[in-house]
Amino acid sequence: MIHNDLYRPSEYRGAPSQAIDDAWDKLWMVPLRIDDQDLGRLHLTSHKNWSRIPDEMGGGFRGYPIVFHQLHCLNTLRKASYREHYQNDKLFKDPPSVSRAHQDHCIEMIRQQLMCSAEMVPTLTFESDGHTLPDFNAVQVCRNFDRLKAWTEANVIHGGGNWDLPANIAEA
Repeated sequence: MIHNDLYRPSEYRGAPSQAIDDAWDKLWMVPLRIDDQDLGRLHLTSHKNWSRIPDEMGGGFRGYPIVFHQLHCLNTLRKASYREHYQNDKLFKDPPSVSRAHQDHCIEMIRQQLMCSAEMVPTLTFESDGHTLPDFNAVQVCRNFDRLKAWTEANVIHGGGNWDLPANIAEA
């Protein structure tokens, strides 16, 4: 069930706060090892200059489930909607044209993903005080995101530097 009443509280929703920022930060991507033989299964070739993991760390290629990039994009747009609060955030330190391009990239990525997964569960409406209102709660079969996240963290690349879990996830 997706619970999304207009005013329903959520740890990810509301005016900026440290608690909300922390909740979003814990959704960040983690680096995974993609083995050489997995490239074909992903319909990729070795002709691109993919980020290689050093052989002493097990080899392969660095990647992450795309859902984490999509969540990063959604968080970027969330922060952009509270720009006055996040004006000093590293996301907005780039020149305005680069920041705008990043936001447009995020909008396009989320649009494509929504159209790709195109849920057909109907949103019904109901009558309340003379108004017709949508009921945004929907019964859907969802992936178990906690299991996906746990699997990702269990398969993270370790080796120090930018190969490890981001600090906000490692400290969680």
